[in-house]
Amino acid sequence: MISEVQIYQLGRCTSTMITHRQFAAVLDLAESGLHPGVPFAAYVEVETDPQTDARGRVQHRVLAGTLGSQAAPVWFELEPRRAR
Repeated sequence: MISEVQIYQLGRCTSTMITHRQFAAVLDLAESGLHPGVPFAAYVEVETDPQTDARGRVQHRVLAGTLGSQAAPVWFELEPRRAR
């Protein structure tokens, strides 16, 4: 699930361990407000299971990796869909 504080209800993600750890995420364009041809900034933090105490309360986040940051995001532009 893409958590993002439950903003995205239609977004999905997955991971696999074929040769190396790989992650994929899919956002619904209408739900996300992203439009083909319009640049947007983003950063990604991938978390694994957090460290918890005996009561199950989260003590520490455990990051598997990042792409960009809030201070230095990565810029993307979605290509318009081509006619078939």
